[in-house]
Amino acid sequence: MRRFRPETFVVTARFLSSIIETKKTDDKAIVSAVQKRRWRRAFSSLERICNNAGFVTSAFSITRIREILSKRDCTYGRLRQPFRELYGRLVDEMRASVLLSVPMDKTNFFSGKHLLGQTVTDNFPSAVVDIEEAGKCLALGRTTATVFHLMRVMEHALRVLAATLNDTRLDPRQNPTWQRILERSNEELSKPRAQRSSEWAAHDEFFSSVTTHLMGVKDAWRNPTMHIGTTYSEEQALDIWNHVAAFMRTLATKLHE
Repeated sequence: MRRFRPETFVVTARFLSSIIETKKTDDKAIVSAVQKRRWRRAFSSLERICNNAGFVTSAFSITRIREILSKRDCTYGRLRQPFRELYGRLVDEMRASVLLSVPMDKTNFFSGKHLLGQTVTDNFPSAVVDIEEAGKCLALGRTTATVFHLMRVMEHALRVLAATLNDTRLDPRQNPTWQRILERSNEELSKPRAQRSSEWAAHDEFFSSVTTHLMGVKDAWRNPTMHIGTTYSEEQALDIWNHVAAFMRTLATKLHE
């Protein structure tokens, strides 16, 4: 997906229309050197924006305009037709594209950084891609996909939790299931504190709370999400987002990858 800057095209359309339609300037009048420098800079920026937006034919038109502006004897008359061509191509390419708008209250979900907080980013770097993808999906109204990515974020947390158990049977390379890790977590909690792994012995309340929470997530969201037929509304996706965000921030206070 390419970023589109509508304000640039509004300004460009107004500028092109003013040159195309106005007759105040004689066609034979030579464009001043100062004006040509300003226009070359403006069109250079617009060319990059068009290329980024995939408006290839408009970018070709801009290249020709910049070539005309490089001529010493460049007149307003020589620019009118290329400007008409560029205007038409911009309209056609925008008409042929599907342009999506992200509401203002969702722009941070789409392009923001550290969406669950700096500490979560620092302590769970492998989860960042799924966190950002969950945000983009939420911003674009793909709410079921949002929940899917959030469950993957939770899975990153689950793997870190498994590592604290010091159990070779939970080797990440063997892709242990949520159920297997949670069963092992409950098993650890059932031991006398002195027989637990060092981290679990030192933070009994923390690990007990984390395990209970993950069991709830598994039954309420993770398992249904993995099967067809389950969809989530925006309200539900936002609730799950807030729930996962609070959990990951809590987890990051004591654990990291």
